[in-house]
Amino acid sequence: MTNDHPASTSPRTARRLAADQRALEGDQTLSDSDQTQADVDQTTSEADGARAAADQVAADLDQDAADIDHAERASSKHAAVDPDGASAEDLRDAEYESTRAKRRTSTVVRFATALARADAATIRDENAAHRDRIACERDVAAAALDAEIEALEVILDRTLAQSPSPLKRFRELCRLSGEVRVRAAADRARAAVEREDAADFREGAVAELRAAHLDDLTGAYRRGMGRRALGLEIERAQRGDGRLMVAFVDIDDMKGVNDRAGHTAGDDVLRAVVDTVRSHVRPYDPIVRWGGDEFVVALGGAGREEVAHRFQAIRQALSEHQPTTISVGLAEWDGHESIDQLVDRSDAALLVERPRFRSW
Repeated sequence: MTNDHPASTSPRTARRLAADQRALEGDQTLSDSDQTQADVDQTTSEADGARAAADQVAADLDQDAADIDHAERASSKHAAVDPDGASAEDLRDAEYESTRAKRRTSTVVRFATALARADAATIRDENAAHRDRIACERDVAAAALDAEIEALEVILDRTLAQSPSPLKRFRELCRLSGEVRVRAAADRARAAVEREDAADFREGAVAELRAAHLDDLTGAYRRGMGRRALGLEIERAQRGDGRLMVAFVDIDDMKGVNDRAGHTAGDDVLRAVVDTVRSHVRPYDPIVRWGGDEFVVALGGAGREEVAHRFQAIRQALSEHQPTTISVGLAEWDGHESIDQLVDRSDAALLVERPRFRSW
């Protein structure tokens, strides 16, 4: 009697078919992960383009402001009245206000760009971690294929003469194992690049945030972030020897400089004062632009005589380069005051006798 049903599959063959199916499914899963990661990379690249455009906007605004400053200097050398009857001083004031508006807009753009860079750095770190996970999965898959290859080598020795199927499968597994290991190496290399990019973006974000918190003209802290920096000096004094001096610096006759020579000359004076102060204090001592021509400087771990000596040297240095004088009031932290109280006392010390140097 003839048996029309196909012969039943042996247990060993069934296990082999199941292992083959799992290997194919695993490779498909990793391929799907590759596609997902490629989509993420494309999204990140598009975001990079948007940030580059924002950087260009900020740079254009800064260039416009610089062009206006240059034009203002040139116009101040010509006639004092334009054809429409406006005085040179009115024109300088209008140009100066336009420059300030462009610089304020540039600061906002740079601050937004800094936040975007910080977000991008986080995304790139996540991408790098994901690629590392994919690489590990590929290594596991390659190890499983290697184990199957070893098992097939044993079978191959016994059955090669009877059937070519094990040889065919052996060669296929060798090919798959090699491809998987190559992909794992590529994923690890890409993960390393992603981490480097994340580090670069974080560095850029820090630079942008720092620029957003610094005065465009002088490089001193703006008042908002400056109050935080001064508060940190009080915390540092509490943890240390308790010594902290605050100097309130006011540029004498700043309005007269602007009226006589224009706002551009006034800007030069502001920059010169801050640069001179910075060259006579420690790199970590905060300098804060408190008002238009007023600055606050904190010096931790320093006594009254030392700080007074520093500012006498600053006044001397200024007098050697340009006819600019400053008034300075000093206040020593009493161990309990807030930063606002301490600054108010230094301001009061300055007002006692101008332009002579005085400290409390």
